[in-house]
Amino acid sequence: CKFQFENAGIPSIGTMGHAHRFERDVLGQGTPDLLVIEAAVNDLHIGRTAEEARQGMEGVVRSARELGIEVLMLHFADGPHLAAYAKAEVPMVIAEHEAVAQHYAVPSINMALHVQQQIAAGNMDWKRDFNANCHVPAFGQKLYAEQIGKLLDAAWADGIALSGQRQPGQPLDPANWIHGRLLPPTAASALNHTQVIDNWKPADKARTREGFVNVPVLEARGATGSFSVAFEGTGIGLWTISGPGAGRIRWRVDGSAWQEVETFTRHSHHLHLPNPMLLARNLKFGAHQLEVEVLARPEGQRGGEVLRVVHVLVHGASLNKTH
Repeated sequence: CKFQFENAGIPSIGTMGHAHRFERDVLGQGTPDLLVIEAAVNDLHIGRTAEEARQGMEGVVRSARELGIEVLMLHFADGPHLAAYAKAEVPMVIAEHEAVAQHYAVPSINMALHVQQQIAAGNMDWKRDFNANCHVPAFGQKLYAEQIGKLLDAAWADGIALSGQRQPGQPLDPANWIHGRLLPPTAASALNHTQVIDNWKPADKARTREGFVNVPVLEARGATGSFSVAFEGTGIGLWTISGPGAGRIRWRVDGSAWQEVETFTRHSHHLHLPNPMLLARNLKFGAHQLEVEVLARPEGQRGGEVLRVVHVLVHGASLNKTH
């Protein structure tokens, strides 16, 4: 048997981004037999709610299962996860992802629980063996590989080899993000103090993520920067690149009341962070109009008055789908 591996991972974004980039990044090289996904760490640190963690993960798993792709779910070790398990608590994000795994009979490996159990037994040390970091060194990488191997061996020996032919059945959460897609920056119109930069790169020294530099970006600057996006679906969002100058914005759909959201994150001061944000959801399926404006930044407040959008996130079933 010949194996072909595709690394479709993107750091930092969690299941919201994964659900909307599934078609491009998972299916871009053809339909795989097995999809391996881990998002417990990033859904935690991004601050996703229980609903968002569940809906994002279900969007990925359900998209895979509809195409006969088998899924293996992982939960990596991280300080907050270990602390929760040390108190006999299940971390919220892992609980939500596990609910999806159980609903779709997806095998999962809970690295966080395993590592905590080994630490409690005195067999491992979080600081010594893992550098107290979710980006594990060689010791942790070897451990993770061994656990994956044990799961595959057990499945083979027990005659329950992973089968991607199961139909997904009824959804766990009908509002899951199965039909997410990406629109390019050029989808925006009515540009005011806003432009599409074909090959964006930062002028400051903040770090960048691969795939989010030297790419087309919609950039709105200053408190007068604004644009709109016409879309068809049930939800809309923005995938921003939130660096040191990231601004606060307000938005509305179809002339509804304005809502405000902050795009500057706790990582933005040193990193141009890929930051997918879902704005409106649970809209009636059909044609809609999103309006976005950059707000003035109060003096002395961290951040700036720049909005950079690398993708527009659109969610919603197509007309020939019923789920």
